[in-house]
Amino acid sequence: SANKRYGSSIIIGERTRGLAGHAIIVRKLDTVAVYGRMGGTAIYELIGINGEPAPAWIAAYEEGLARYTRGEFVSAIPYFEEADAARPGGDTPSQTLIECCRGFLPEPPPAEWDGTTALLSK
Repeated sequence: SANKRYGSSIIIGERTRGLAGHAIIVRKLDTVAVYGRMGGTAIYELIGINGEPAPAWIAAYEEGLARYTRGEFVSAIPYFEEADAARPGGDTPSQTLIECCRGFLPEPPPAEWDGTTALLSK
Protein backbone atom coordinates (compact mmCIF):
# COMPACT_ATOMS: atom_id res chain seq x y z
CA SER A 1 0.00 0.00 0.00
CA ALA A 2 2.94 2.37 0.58
CA ASN A 3 4.02 1.98 -3.05
CA LYS A 4 0.51 2.99 -4.13
CA ARG A 5 0.51 6.03 -1.85
CA TYR A 6 3.89 7.26 -3.06
CA GLY A 7 3.67 6.11 -6.66
CA SER A 8 6.89 4.15 -6.33
CA SER A 9 7.97 0.69 -7.44
CA ILE A 10 10.44 -0.37 -4.76
CA ILE A 11 10.40 0.89 -1.18
CA ILE A 12 13.01 -0.24 1.31
CA GLY A 13 13.23 0.30 5.05
CA GLU A 14 15.97 1.69 7.26
CA ARG A 15 17.66 -1.65 7.86
CA THR A 16 17.94 -2.50 4.17
CA ARG A 17 19.12 1.03 3.43
CA GLY A 18 21.84 0.70 6.04
CA LEU A 19 22.97 -2.71 4.82
CA ALA A 20 23.17 -1.56 1.19
CA GLY A 21 25.36 1.42 2.06
CA HIS A 22 26.70 3.26 -0.96
CA ALA A 23 25.84 0.47 -3.38
CA ILE A 24 22.45 2.02 -4.19
CA ILE A 25 20.94 5.42 -4.89
CA VAL A 26 17.84 6.16 -2.81
CA ARG A 27 15.81 9.03 -1.60
CA LYS A 28 14.01 9.20 1.69
CA LEU A 29 10.30 9.20 0.96
CA ASP A 30 8.91 9.78 4.40
CA THR A 31 8.83 8.58 7.98
CA VAL A 32 5.86 6.32 8.49
CA ALA A 33 4.12 4.56 11.31
CA VAL A 34 3.14 1.21 9.86
CA TYR A 35 -0.33 -0.12 10.65
CA GLY A 36 -0.24 -2.32 13.72
CA ARG A 37 3.22 -1.19 14.89
CA MET A 38 4.36 1.45 17.34
CA GLY A 39 6.75 4.23 16.32
CA GLY A 40 7.88 5.53 12.99
CA THR A 41 10.46 4.27 10.53
CA ALA A 42 12.07 5.92 7.54
CA ILE A 43 11.22 4.52 4.12
CA TYR A 44 13.29 5.01 0.99
CA GLU A 45 12.62 4.72 -2.72
CA LEU A 46 15.22 2.76 -4.66
CA ILE A 47 16.31 5.02 -7.51
CA GLY A 48 19.27 3.17 -8.98
CA ILE A 49 22.62 1.51 -8.49
CA ASN A 50 25.64 3.50 -7.39
CA GLY A 51 27.80 4.43 -10.35
CA GLU A 52 24.82 5.93 -12.12
CA PRO A 53 24.43 9.68 -11.71
CA ALA A 54 21.87 10.62 -9.06
CA PRO A 55 19.00 12.59 -10.60
CA ALA A 56 19.20 16.31 -9.80
CA TRP A 57 15.53 16.47 -8.71
CA ILE A 58 16.29 14.37 -5.61
CA ALA A 59 17.94 17.33 -3.87
CA ALA A 60 14.84 19.49 -4.33
CA TYR A 61 12.60 16.72 -2.99
CA GLU A 62 14.81 16.13 0.05
CA GLU A 63 14.87 19.85 0.89
CA GLY A 64 11.08 19.91 0.62
CA LEU A 65 10.85 16.85 2.87
CA ALA A 66 13.14 18.44 5.48
CA ARG A 67 10.96 21.56 5.54
CA TYR A 68 7.76 19.50 5.64
CA THR A 69 9.08 17.50 8.60
CA ARG A 70 9.84 20.75 10.45
CA GLY A 71 6.29 21.93 9.79
CA GLU A 72 7.37 24.58 7.27
CA PHE A 73 4.60 23.72 4.85
CA VAL A 74 4.51 26.95 2.82
CA SER A 75 8.24 26.86 2.11
CA ALA A 76 8.24 23.10 1.38
CA ILE A 77 5.76 23.34 -1.50
CA PRO A 78 8.10 25.06 -4.04
CA TYR A 79 10.74 22.37 -3.53
CA PHE A 80 8.22 19.60 -4.12
CA GLU A 81 6.93 21.47 -7.19
CA GLU A 82 10.50 21.75 -8.49
CA ALA A 83 11.09 18.00 -8.05
CA ASP A 84 7.75 17.20 -9.68
CA ALA A 85 8.52 19.41 -12.69
CA ALA A 86 12.10 18.15 -13.07
CA ARG A 87 11.39 14.40 -12.90
CA PRO A 88 10.37 13.08 -16.30
CA GLY A 89 6.72 12.06 -16.08
CA GLY A 90 6.26 13.90 -12.78
CA ASP A 91 6.92 12.81 -9.22
CA THR A 92 4.02 11.26 -7.32
CA PRO A 93 5.69 11.53 -3.89
CA SER A 94 6.14 15.27 -4.43
CA GLN A 95 2.53 15.59 -5.54
CA THR A 96 1.36 13.65 -2.48
CA LEU A 97 3.34 15.82 -0.09
CA ILE A 98 2.20 19.03 -1.79
CA GLU A 99 -1.37 17.96 -0.98
CA CYS A 100 -0.35 17.14 2.60
CA CYS A 101 1.25 20.57 2.95
CA ARG A 102 -1.83 22.30 1.57
CA GLY A 103 -4.02 20.26 3.90
CA PHE A 104 -2.02 21.46 6.91
CA LEU A 105 -2.20 25.16 5.95
CA PRO A 106 -5.75 25.81 7.22
CA GLU A 107 -5.40 23.39 10.12
CA PRO A 108 -1.81 22.69 11.24
CA PRO A 109 -0.96 19.41 12.96
CA PRO A 110 -0.68 19.33 16.76
CA ALA A 111 2.48 20.74 18.37
CA GLU A 112 3.80 17.24 19.13
CA TRP A 113 3.61 16.21 15.44
CA ASP A 114 7.02 14.95 14.29
CA GLY A 115 6.37 14.57 10.58
CA THR A 116 5.47 10.90 10.78
CA THR A 117 2.77 9.71 8.40
CA ALA A 118 0.41 7.07 9.78
CA LEU A 119 -0.27 4.34 7.24
CA LEU A 120 -3.75 3.08 8.01
CA SER A 121 -3.48 -0.23 6.14
CA LYS A 122 -0.89 -2.90 5.51
